[in-house]
Amino acid sequence: MLRSSFKTFFAGFFSRGGHLIFSSSLCGKVIGFLVSLIVVRLLTIEDYGLLTLYKNIFVILTPIVGLGLNHAILYYGAVEGDQKELFVKCVITSFLTLPITYLISFYIIALVQGSPSNTHLLNVAFGYCFLFFIVNCYGNYKRSCGENKAYALLSIAFPILSLLLIPVVLVFEPTVNGYYWGQIYAGAITIVLSIKLFENKKTLTLDISLSNVIAQKKHIQYGVYVSLGALASQLILVSDVFMLGIMDIALEEIAVYGVCSLIFTNLLFIPGVIMTSDFVHLAKLSKSETISYYKGYLLSVTPILVFSILAIAFFSEEMLTFLFGYDSQSGSVSLKVLTIALASSYLLRVPIGNILNAKGYATVNVIVSIVFGIGNLALNYYLIPKLGIVGASISTSAVILFSSLVSFFVLMRKLK
Repeated sequence: MLRSSFKTFFAGFFSRGGHLIFSSSLCGKVIGFLVSLIVVRLLTIEDYGLLTLYKNIFVILTPIVGLGLNHAILYYGAVEGDQKELFVKCVITSFLTLPITYLISFYIIALVQGSPSNTHLLNVAFGYCFLFFIVNCYGNYKRSCGENKAYALLSIAFPILSLLLIPVVLVFEPTVNGYYWGQIYAGAITIVLSIKLFENKKTLTLDISLSNVIAQKKHIQYGVYVSLGALASQLILVSDVFMLGIMDIALEEIAVYGVCSLIFTNLLFIPGVIMTSDFVHLAKLSKSETISYYKGYLLSVTPILVFSILAIAFFSEEMLTFLFGYDSQSGSVSLKVLTIALASSYLLRVPIGNILNAKGYATVNVIVSIVFGIGNLALNYYLIPKLGIVGASISTSAVILFSSLVSFFVLMRKLK
């Protein structure tokens, strides 16, 4: 029975072209990790701490950009069609939201840093954030059209270009600004190459009247719901670094914790890629088929999860020292604690959250994520002064575990 579920899951995954997205995403993650290793070596530890702060702040802001309409492209493009028209409307709508998003980012930076004294850095980071959103919109457009090969090439082009361009820019400008300029160059070239390779004049031609260039209410509503859920969900992941910055923890310690978080988030690529590859498929499954899919998923990822946890348990100090050059006892402990969050994310948080969105229950994600996101802020506020970055890892792991359990029980009720 178990072997049958395992075989069925992988057979379906390959038949849907999921292996193409998985392979490209795997390469992208490996390359992205190499980029991080290079950046750590080229920046001072203080600058890497500042970069960690900005990365986490913009992780919070990314779901807000464009009202989450990149998610609407994927969902409504899959279930209704008219993908090209939807893509264009969503991009146009997202441009109209830029001033609001920029103001939000301005005040968040002011909250964390005391004042947005480096407006050039803010502008460059915000520019990259929006450019990344556009790349994501185009990728979801291709996925909703069933063009997994095009999406796979797109997802691998961006990290390869980042690997090539970021070190070059950092040689001339070894600052956080230089890092974001390298990302902007990589994103811009990726978009140009994608249009050149996958579009032509005929496919780019679209008749949309001036009175109907904005995404429909239902698209915006879905995008907002999903983006709020993603925002709250990301808040669970990044509020630890957010609170470290607010509570004036040294940039050196933030840098160490940023490295621990980097290892943790990179290990999540497998469940993330599987759910990304199969989102369109999940949206079309019946309730019983969804449960069978989830069982097959669990059987597939558990061995990888066990291996990852054992590796961290026995070699956390060696990982930090060898990969990043940081010898930190608190960092080693934090990384071990984050294995609880890793297990919760593999088995529950990542698959359940994506299944809820795919089945149209985005509001459930929003409510659960907001409640536990606020809880994580409160727990960090209590633990960080007592335990530093170890307290941040305990808070994040506990909140991810309990929020994952709540989401699981909600989904089981919905699928009865």
